[in-house]
Amino acid sequence: MNNMIRVAWNGILSDYFLAVNGVKQGGVLSAIIFSVYIDGLLVRLMKARFGCHIGSYYVGVLAYADDIVLFAPSPAAMRQYAANMLINTVLCLMEVSLNV
Repeated sequence: MNNMIRVAWNGILSDYFLAVNGVKQGGVLSAIIFSVYIDGLLVRLMKARFGCHIGSYYVGVLAYADDIVLFAPSPAAMRQYAANMLINTVLCLMEVSLNV
């Protein structure tokens, strides 16, 4: 399947180009495909035991659509957690931006 797209910026449209990765924004299956793709990262983070726990429940990461929120008990733990997540995103061939 060829997905030809173009960018609109400041009222100007680019030429069409081939989108070779990612999921189509607004596509019916996009959320499901992304969830399947991101599941491995979330499982690795949970197994690493980084982040917060409430009793025996892991609550170190929340994910919705294409947003992921990390929870940690201290700034030092968050730095370690973020470093671990960056390593795992590289393993998943993902790009990440951190907003703190």
